[in-house]
Amino acid sequence: MPLDTFLTKFFPNPATKNLPYPLQLQFLERMSRLLNKGYPLLEALEIVTWDERFADITAEIIKELKNGRPIDVCLKKSGFSKNVVSFLYFARIHSNLDEVFHQCSTMLQLDRTYVNKFKQVIRYPIFLSIFLVIMLVVMDQTIFPALLDLFRSGQESIGLQIAVNLVSFVIGTSKVFLLLLIFLALLWKFKHKKLSINSQIKLFEKIPLIRDYQKIKLTFLFATHFHSILSTGTSMKEALHVISSQNHYPLLAHHSLHILHQLEEGATLAQAIHQCPLFRAELTTIFHKTADLTTMTRDLAVLAEMLTEMTKQKLNKALELIQPIFFVIIAVFILFIYGSIMLPMYQWMNQL
Repeated sequence: MPLDTFLTKFFPNPATKNLPYPLQLQFLERMSRLLNKGYPLLEALEIVTWDERFADITAEIIKELKNGRPIDVCLKKSGFSKNVVSFLYFARIHSNLDEVFHQCSTMLQLDRTYVNKFKQVIRYPIFLSIFLVIMLVVMDQTIFPALLDLFRSGQESIGLQIAVNLVSFVIGTSKVFLLLLIFLALLWKFKHKKLSINSQIKLFEKIPLIRDYQKIKLTFLFATHFHSILSTGTSMKEALHVISSQNHYPLLAHHSLHILHQLEEGATLAQAIHQCPLFRAELTTIFHKTADLTTMTRDLAVLAEMLTEMTKQKLNKALELIQPIFFVIIAVFILFIYGSIMLPMYQWMNQL
């Protein structure tokens, strides 16, 4: 699940017109079907206007197209997501619009599905965590002081003292963690674009989860766009120049530019790709295995599909683990607190 999707949801830009995701998805699916049936772009847009929900959107797109603007700029102005606009940018080169619209609709559907799943999975753990923190604050302010006063005249319970210290630690840690999380989110929002590409790469390499996410994302983007451009008969160097000149994916452009520099210095394509830290090893294998353009294009398309399936599996596995882990942690903590309070009470009652 992309990080920029979550940041966009929590920190929307009020100056940007954002089209709702369900409308974007339906528009892309319809355009993909119409273009696949052989309709020209403008005629397909005219047919989409038959649905009154899309009348204003498509009218604006048609107007911009007739003014000579490319399709990605038109959709950006109409409020489509950054990922859709980025994919459509490459359609300027290979012009396979029906495939690009299909890819965009699949990408949005995947994003929407897992965002909704994540919301459903995390809802109850968050509720229980908030309830637990509130309960701990109440215990720390009311119950524990009364129990400590009760046991102060007799033998003090070690378990109770441990519980008091643990609860105080958890409350303090929760406050620090929340403030740190808010600080890091704000810092990333306002400062990450000012970091140099090399600094971003070094930062991503140090954080395992983000490193794995970036590797899958960049490898998928490179494989998808490189094979789409190569399928038009463009040479590999020209395709790399196209990818390196775009500004939608700065990390992808940086890696493509690095590959071009390595090729100019006499390295093979496999050797150049191997030196890119945020590309998966499968890319090197593909370019090392064959120099045949047709086979290479086919293998890149297969790799893009494989990475999509791998992403789905990883997200499903992560979502399946979130709730059990949260519930086990909360249950163990509650049982420990309960036992730390009740055992001293039973000991005190037996002494009466």
